[in-house]
Amino acid sequence: MTKKNMAAAGLSVVLSYGFVSNINSCTMMAWVWAKYVKDTGLSPLMWSKFPPLAPKFLAYYGAVYVTIGSALRPFRAALAGVISPFFNKMIDFLMNELKFPKWLAILTLVFTFNIVLTVSWLMLMLKVSFFVLKVPPIVPVPV
Repeated sequence: MTKKNMAAAGLSVVLSYGFVSNINSCTMMAWVWAKYVKDTGLSPLMWSKFPPLAPKFLAYYGAVYVTIGSALRPFRAALAGVISPFFNKMIDFLMNELKFPKWLAILTLVFTFNIVLTVSWLMLMLKVSFFVLKVPPIVPVPV
């Protein structure tokens, strides 16, 4: 493997790890959100304060992230390695077929995978977790 190939693989691994980590975080957040609503009957959103999330919810999420999230880190890294060739192919496609400059190809992947698909995944996981835990999607927001 040449130095150029290693550098390219490094970028795709970073991009794929970011995507996998976002999906992991969104999944945990959605299930913690539904559990918080089930336990308290309230939304974790607190629009009148900063940060706009209830401290108890942040404690729930923090505990899950530190325990389950840390335990899943090796799996996230392995999955990122497995899907990184896909990210390389996408960059190559955008550069070669659509004639994007490299910076725009990377920006397009970051926007598509780490913003659009991440937010979509969060919405789906919220819907699934609320359904499974039998929690109403709209609950009172604490003041």
